[in-house]
Amino acid sequence: MNRNLKKSTRRRYFVLYVFAAVFFVMIFTRLFSLQLKSGKQYRSVSDARLSLSVPVIAPRGEITDRYGRPFVTNRTGYFVVLEKVNETTQERHASILNVLKILTEKGSTAEYEDSLPISFDSPFRFQYPKEEKNKAEQEKKFKTENGFDENSTAADVMNALCEKYKIDENYSNKEKRLIAGVRFGMEKNGFSVSAPYTILEDADMETVTKIKEHADLFPSVAVHERPVREYLYPQTATHILGRVGKISSTEYDQLKNSGYGRNDYIGKQGAEKAFEQYLRGTDGVSSIERKIDGESTNFIESVDPIPGNTVILTLDLDLQLAAEQTLKKTVEETKSSASSKNGGSVVAVDVNSGEILATASYPTYDITEFSEKYNEMAEDPSKPMFNRALSGLYEPGSTFKPITTIAAIDSGVLKPDEIMETKGEYKYLDRTFKCNIFRTKGITHGTINVSEAIGVSCNYFFYEVGRRTGIEKIAETAEKFGLGSLTGVELSGEEAKGKIATPENREQNGGKWYPGDVLQAAIGQSDNLFSPLALANYTATLANGGTNYKTKLLKAVKSETDETILKSAQPQINQMAGASKEALTAVKDGMLKVTEPGGTAYSVFAGLPVSVAGKTGSAQVPGGTNGLFVGYAPAENPQIAVSVVLENGDSGTKAARVAREVLESYFEKPKTDDKKPTEEKPYTLLP
Repeated sequence: MNRNLKKSTRRRYFVLYVFAAVFFVMIFTRLFSLQLKSGKQYRSVSDARLSLSVPVIAPRGEITDRYGRPFVTNRTGYFVVLEKVNETTQERHASILNVLKILTEKGSTAEYEDSLPISFDSPFRFQYPKEEKNKAEQEKKFKTENGFDENSTAADVMNALCEKYKIDENYSNKEKRLIAGVRFGMEKNGFSVSAPYTILEDADMETVTKIKEHADLFPSVAVHERPVREYLYPQTATHILGRVGKISSTEYDQLKNSGYGRNDYIGKQGAEKAFEQYLRGTDGVSSIERKIDGESTNFIESVDPIPGNTVILTLDLDLQLAAEQTLKKTVEETKSSASSKNGGSVVAVDVNSGEILATASYPTYDITEFSEKYNEMAEDPSKPMFNRALSGLYEPGSTFKPITTIAAIDSGVLKPDEIMETKGEYKYLDRTFKCNIFRTKGITHGTINVSEAIGVSCNYFFYEVGRRTGIEKIAETAEKFGLGSLTGVELSGEEAKGKIATPENREQNGGKWYPGDVLQAAIGQSDNLFSPLALANYTATLANGGTNYKTKLLKAVKSETDETILKSAQPQINQMAGASKEALTAVKDGMLKVTEPGGTAYSVFAGLPVSVAGKTGSAQVPGGTNGLFVGYAPAENPQIAVSVVLENGDSGTKAARVAREVLESYFEKPKTDDKKPTEEKPYTLLP
């Protein structure tokens, strides 16, 4: 029996061995098949790559002065971006927190991108930049656009975002807010493999170095190089050059069909905005091969970007610098002797084309500090961001008297050679108006004609002329010289229209027109309000004999690639003033007398080798008196017209001093000082 049991046991072991042998043979065969027959297939899968096309940002075109001297160029900037790689949600959140820790650590000047309008500290609340005037409307818009109930609190929104983005509950409230801000931005900007999300724009080298040193803490964070704007004279022509910024959601909706992306930068103000179509380049395309694990394995630039075109402005850099320097000096000197805040502007135009040669507004600001100091500047009572030259509206004072003169002569109520005996007080109905010289010195201007009245700025004379002429004819003449209308400068939306004093305009604003208002309007008071640019253009129209040109800033557009001129802006006529030669001659004679012995600005222009025809003015405003001056030169063959407005400048004499220095800069011989750009440098002068 034991023998049979042993035989049975041996048989079972044999069967087991056979089955084991068959099993191992099958396993070996399968492995052999996988290795030899399917190895290529699986190797292909493991090496699988994604072929992507990503844009290569094209640099914007340069902005230069009329002689080709650059105001704005480009430099290489470093952008900290979050790329889409093969990582889990929690790994991505860890990367976000790690990189933000570096960007927000003590001593860092970096200001990273965060568009979520919720406070960083709890209890959470909605918050918007100080420049947002209607915050309630902004909050409503945010909720509507992002699918939140109108009654949702900031805490409700944060809870919803944490759930949506799967933000770990173990994070602190501040950490949740930091992550949510970046994730919100990623979502709004269409984050994808080909569209990385920019966390920080134009990072400094210290930040870039830290990012690269700690790259292991955030595998999905990279530093990309892109062109950024460089303003060579950051405090010069700031209001005219403008700025660029990231495209807003509203702008994107309007421009997406024109090839703009969610992460593009566009002109926001000034020339950068007005000439966007010329300055914007054409992005290139790069082909990237990337493994499925997110590692970039090959980078091939397939299509080069095409830089934007060069925009050549009508401004003269030398003249612009001179205008800004003398304006600043004069305003600061005036400010030291006045209790109120002061500002001012100066504009110079070519009388035969309407080209703006210089335009300065003071106070100004440093364009490179716009974002950093926006809130501070927005609250500054001196309004450094306000473009006084284009947007400021001022009573013209006696600089308006040439209009009254032309209206009177061409309507037949005044002869150029008529002699009038002026008295200190002009009585009209139940009111008495005093001439300035009588008010201050107790004397009169005696017996004078209209040209002499302009030269000494006699209010008595123009009270009588205004009464004779009537407000309708005065207003009509002002309109023909471009006053009360836009001058046509390309900065759409940045130029104030101005207003001519008329009964209709007064009544439209709820006021009442009185008979004596025509006398005030005749000397540039009442409701007359014009921009310094409009005053300069009106003066140019006087100087050239009655052609009112559209003002312009664009001289030409030049191709960046082959230097060809793509566009050359030609003078455009707004209208013909239609003033008679007789009237214009009387006015020009009078304006020349202003700068001759006995004239109101003789002391200012004495010794200047170029003859100047001008008109001083002063206008009483709440808290003080504005000083104004308009003029052109040379008087016998005009080339340039200038207007100056000094807020609380006391008199037109101070304004005339600014004009003199601008004219000196225009007519002086080229300088050789290397510190200042001049026409002697090898720049191309365009016709």
